[in-house]
Amino acid sequence: MSLGRPTFFAMGVNLALVSVAMVYILITHSRDFANMIRLAEENSRLANLDVLTNLPNRRQFFDKLHEWLRNAARNDKRFVVGGVDLDGFKSVNDVFGHVTGDQVLIETGRRLKDISNEGVLLARLGGDEFGIILEGDVSEAQINDYGERICTALRSPFLLSNVTVQIAGSIGFATYPEAGTTPELLFERADYALNHVKQHARGRSVIFSREHEIEIRQFASIERCLRNADLDRELSLNFQPIYDVVRQEVVAFEALARWDSRELGRVPPDEFIPVAERADLINNLTHILLRKALACARTWPEGVRISFNLSVRDIGSAEAILKIITIIENSGVAPERIDLEVTETALMRDFNKGSECLKALKALGVHIALDDFGTGYSSLSYVHRLPLDKIKIDRSFIKEIETQENCRDIVKSMIDLCRNLKLACVIEGMETKEQAEILRGLGGRMMQGYYFGKPMPADAVPGFLAATDQVPANCAIVSVAG
Repeated sequence: MSLGRPTFFAMGVNLALVSVAMVYILITHSRDFANMIRLAEENSRLANLDVLTNLPNRRQFFDKLHEWLRNAARNDKRFVVGGVDLDGFKSVNDVFGHVTGDQVLIETGRRLKDISNEGVLLARLGGDEFGIILEGDVSEAQINDYGERICTALRSPFLLSNVTVQIAGSIGFATYPEAGTTPELLFERADYALNHVKQHARGRSVIFSREHEIEIRQFASIERCLRNADLDRELSLNFQPIYDVVRQEVVAFEALARWDSRELGRVPPDEFIPVAERADLINNLTHILLRKALACARTWPEGVRISFNLSVRDIGSAEAILKIITIIENSGVAPERIDLEVTETALMRDFNKGSECLKALKALGVHIALDDFGTGYSSLSYVHRLPLDKIKIDRSFIKEIETQENCRDIVKSMIDLCRNLKLACVIEGMETKEQAEILRGLGGRMMQGYYFGKPMPADAVPGFLAATDQVPANCAIVSVAG
């Protein structure tokens, strides 16, 4: 340009303009690129974060679990994986709504963070399930102590903006490398421990152990045998009487499942029923047993009812309920003679769906009984919403009723509750005359237990009924056990 030649001058101006344009483009793109980086970082954060509790989500939890396991394997270190499940949370959602449920989850996340140190990774895995990874070579005592602190924190009432909620938390832990050497196996073992504690000791924590390993093998063996069994031939029923101490007569029998496996021999129902539920085989078992139970009841006197237990999966779908309705309609037994029992914990898996299924059964004419009352959630907020005819008080309240005044007070309250709600009441677990007399004094009328009769095979029922017909009507409490 300094030479003054027009061609060179034009070239210089062009070069200057191009340089300015390129600098402008670079600055603009740099700013856009920085924004894209920030946006990518934010997307990554959101992709790995639970927006409700601000804890890591399921994706980040398993990414970290894989990372920690690689480091532990490389450096020969131990660590712990845990799962936390909120007991009673579903009923909070059903009764108070999802807004209240979200507040409970937020507060749960805050409480977990408050009692955890820097060596703990917390995550919300979904729903009311939380994950934990404990770093370092922690002892079993330290794991139990941490679990107990979580349980204590979650047992404290949740004082929310519009309501006070009471729940609890169950926890399962699995240690590396004792419980497993892959992320999937570790989490599976922690989840097994969690399910174990929910079944046997809700609101506590447990570490996956050798005993659980043995149980897994046993369950696998039971599942294999169930799948290969001739269930029509191998399944049978025993019947335990339900006695009316005022009328002095047997008013019903409860059908109790029995399985005599060709390979395993006699398998207790508290072993094969959970396996059948977990393996999605329970509906078939229910159908077989219900047909057998109703076939027996058809031969009994018209005044004697049949009580039959339904699984959580039996009240989980319209298809399962329709099959049960078909079996009842084809049985030749009047629906009014049939009591179908469900547990509180089964209903709480999906309260709304369970309630609708029970209403469909109720419309058929059968009676609905709530089994094991008092061991689950026992909330009046849902009891009055169910189409119930009967409540069965769990045997755990009866064991110490002769010596513990608070047991008598609790049972009396339950009996009064049934009376006020116009529901029949059956008290389970009577083993002595003294227990029966106390319960009669508290207002109990229908009772079930070894004192009145042990479970018996179907061919023993007619003789048992004939024997009880001879009980003198003026006897206050008479054992009719054979």
